[in-house]
Amino acid sequence: MQLFWGASCKKEHDTCGHPLVDVPVVGALAAPQGYVATRVLDGLVRPTMLAFDDRGRLFILEGSPYGDGKSVRVFRAADRVELSRVTIATSGESTGILAMPDGGGLFVASRGRVDFHREFPDGSGFASGDAGEAVVTGLPNGWHTNNNLRQGPDGRVYFGIGATCDVCTESDPLSATIVRFDPNAARPVAPEVFARGLRNVYDLTFTDAGDLIATDNGPECCEPSAECLGDAPDRVVVVREGAHYGWPYLQQASGVPANVTVSPWIANTPKHVGITGIVEYQGSQLCRDRGNLFATYWGTEHAESETGRQVVRIRLLRDGGAIAGATLEPFLGQSGLGHPIAVAVGPDGALYVLDYQGFLVRVASVDANGNEVPDLCE
Repeated sequence: MQLFWGASCKKEHDTCGHPLVDVPVVGALAAPQGYVATRVLDGLVRPTMLAFDDRGRLFILEGSPYGDGKSVRVFRAADRVELSRVTIATSGESTGILAMPDGGGLFVASRGRVDFHREFPDGSGFASGDAGEAVVTGLPNGWHTNNNLRQGPDGRVYFGIGATCDVCTESDPLSATIVRFDPNAARPVAPEVFARGLRNVYDLTFTDAGDLIATDNGPECCEPSAECLGDAPDRVVVVREGAHYGWPYLQQASGVPANVTVSPWIANTPKHVGITGIVEYQGSQLCRDRGNLFATYWGTEHAESETGRQVVRIRLLRDGGAIAGATLEPFLGQSGLGHPIAVAVGPDGALYVLDYQGFLVRVASVDANGNEVPDLCE
């Protein structure tokens, strides 16, 4: 699955010859029994990521995939009143944000780079027109690029760097990896590779137990050849330091080199669903979901095989505390959604789903009478 755009695509940003188009958002949002899904914010422009911080703020990254008019809009999470806006001046698409704790500023991931935006010391927001400070530059990019950022239990910042192609032998050792860097190090920073063999990690999350779990998009193989034998599903990966997860070798006729050991992953998705955002639920509102993961399926642009465009629940299977596998099950279907792209847990304990077609959805628990149940786990 190639997500949305890429330097190696045709100018209309297609996937296997199928142009990217908005899909009709039809029907009402339909949540499972015991939940309610509500559209709570509209009018967003091509949003690609969201995040909450420890000051009760909601950050939404939006803007043209071509790099014009991009910004991070900062809202008060409780009522979605806009507080400020951070202009993103870099070229290319921007797909990742990380709001540091205690008003420690904002990292933004854009094609080939990561930049940092400082807050005013008095906590009143961000400087207007601040272009940001370059933190990481010169990252490989092409068919895919670097995506969302997360801070790990070790304090370092982790993010995925997608492959520059569908399936090929890369020349840059940073391609198709997850990397990390120290946010307090002198800048610019040279990130270190944490794991390899991941074609296109759009998002990752750290569980409460400290496990790193990532979403990885499988190859399209639009024209099968010895270089790319066939398309593959997307997957959910528990990422271990130093591990290799098989790209590009698993799709190449030459196979896996003798010096590479391919580590297993925990789940495959159906083909072409375009798995994007992921988060572990550790809030107090969706009590029955404590410890479950939620992930978004962007969907496909293939007109003849419409798949994805939904939110799934991921139940982790553990063996003696270690993650041994996972089961994926539908949570929000296509009704009322366009292209869901990211997911996060709000300070109110609700689950928030960002849709690339310009809106935000809030999911909460309700009782038998349909009334929202606050602090269900307390």
